[in-house]
Amino acid sequence: MTSRDRRTTSILLTILLFALALAIVYAARSVIIIFAFSILFAYLINPIVRFLQRHSLFFKNLRGPHVLEAYLAIIVLTALCSHGIFPDFRRNAGQLLKEIPALTDRVSSGEIASELGSNLGWADEQTDRIRTFFQRHRSYRDLSFRAARSRVACHLPKVCVAVNGHATSRLLCGLSGNET
Repeated sequence: MTSRDRRTTSILLTILLFALALAIVYAARSVIIIFAFSILFAYLINPIVRFLQRHSLFFKNLRGPHVLEAYLAIIVLTALCSHGIFPDFRRNAGQLLKEIPALTDRVSSGEIASELGSNLGWADEQTDRIRTFFQRHRSYRDLSFRAARSRVACHLPKVCVAVNGHATSRLLCGLSGNET
């Protein structure tokens, strides 16, 4: 009889510990996400930093200045590429932002389905089905837009903190001579 109680106790303790571990992971999920992004950025930037370290005239033993160089190079290249791909975006960004509410209204009313149907040569029944689908799911779509907007506003600073935290830690470790 005592072996059953011991086995039951062992199983219950295992379930309790597993539930506790899941609760801790759930409570620390934002920190875990930041940590995961930091690891991802470190993994992606490591070959660039090693290249800069090998081909450097100064600071060959220090990793920090090369991490800073790599981040600055990535920021400059991203800015140049985005300007090359979207040259008019900077001038038309305000107009684009002003047109978003009108576009969402056209989607919600189903008007966009008519335009797509006429442009793509859809049958009238198919256009009507898509229009009614958009109209029926308007509230869900509005909720999704609001949720996405709040999530972006909530998580964007965390991603920026992860990138800055990673760069700062790599810089400090590199300046002190520690290899990570």
